[in-house]
Amino acid sequence: MCATCKSRLERNPMRIIDCKEERCKEICKGAPRTIGYLCDDCKAHFEGLKRCLNAANVDYIVDTDIVRGLIRIILSCIPFLPMPRRISHSRSVCV
Repeated sequence: MCATCKSRLERNPMRIIDCKEERCKEICKGAPRTIGYLCDDCKAHFEGLKRCLNAANVDYIVDTDIVRGLIRIILSCIPFLPMPRRISHSRSVCV
């Protein structure tokens, strides 16, 4: 684990998931993601959001590695970008 992630381990361990260091990515491959622990209301909201996107023929990717700013995200975080460009978390809409 890199030095930055070692310091995050105590104060903000979820940030380790979005580390760009290859050795940290490897360590986090099997780590649980928050999407697997949604409450019933949040799960219903998320499924509804995906149904709306599908109905509108919007291509999307569920990126379970988004962890920055989770305290400020209420329900959904959607980066809008032309495809096939790589997803950039700096252009996101959170609802």
